[in-house]
Amino acid sequence: MIITANQYHNYFHLRKLLEIKDTPAQLYIEGNAELLNKEDYKILCIVGSRKNTSYGRDVVEYITREISNEKIIILSGLALGIDGIAHKEALRNNLPTIAIPGSGLSRDIIHPQTNSKLADEIVANNGLLISEYENEFKATIWSFPKRNRIEAALADAVIVVESEAKSGTQITARLALEYNKNIGIIPGSIFAPTAVGTINLWHEGATPIAKREHILDILNIKYEDNTFENGNLFEKDGNIKVKDNNLEKVNLNNLNDHEKIVMNLINEPKAKDKIIADSGLEFTEALVALIMLEGKGYVKEEFGEIRRLR
Repeated sequence: MIITANQYHNYFHLRKLLEIKDTPAQLYIEGNAELLNKEDYKILCIVGSRKNTSYGRDVVEYITREISNEKIIILSGLALGIDGIAHKEALRNNLPTIAIPGSGLSRDIIHPQTNSKLADEIVANNGLLISEYENEFKATIWSFPKRNRIEAALADAVIVVESEAKSGTQITARLALEYNKNIGIIPGSIFAPTAVGTINLWHEGATPIAKREHILDILNIKYEDNTFENGNLFEKDGNIKVKDNNLEKVNLNNLNDHEKIVMNLINEPKAKDKIIADSGLEFTEALVALIMLEGKGYVKEEFGEIRRLR
């Protein structure tokens, strides 16, 4: 199916392409085109390094699981690494997904070839493939950054999971900023090459993402925060909510193994270096666990010590 530029106004989400300077002349579509007319759905672009870490994979799994009940379409570029993981986790969590490769859509041409089966799975599960290139077009060095403008334009918000200082992911993020889209970044270790790009974006005003509510905020999706409302001290799962410094029963099931190890070391305020040393983890693994625990609201650093909030 081919949709020309003068037909974009017939599709709710494609109208965004008419607002950018370099509007694609046409789009080749395969799959569920109705996704482009879901006005009550937001499009979240998840992008990141092709050389993702296990932490990056865990983050994408966490993000998609946390928003699995929301009206959100996951958009990415079908590339190796974070892009492919984003599509796979969207499918696993029954979230609609749109893939925009840097090549044509023919399976013997689609780039990378290792994700041709994933392209089939996306179409088979009511997802959508989009390319501005003819089906037999082979990917080139310039076709990827050109493709990125479509990702940035269609998205209502972009989350950068991992990114080197100079990468296609950075191009997508910069274009999204130019198009006045909200950018979220995943905090990473200051020693990791895949965190350099995200840290730079953080300094430029991107929002650090650590939980579901942060994602809904950048997508401008309203939600209710009923914490401690009307004296209700219980979460939906029955665990007790905690105010101030009261350490009550806390559900650790939504923490990964590293976070659980670190959390169990903080029964009283303790120096960060001490926690990292006692954890038995690599320095960066322990540091990332602490960052994620703070982002999730489990701990807080004050006066050089880490203390539990719940």
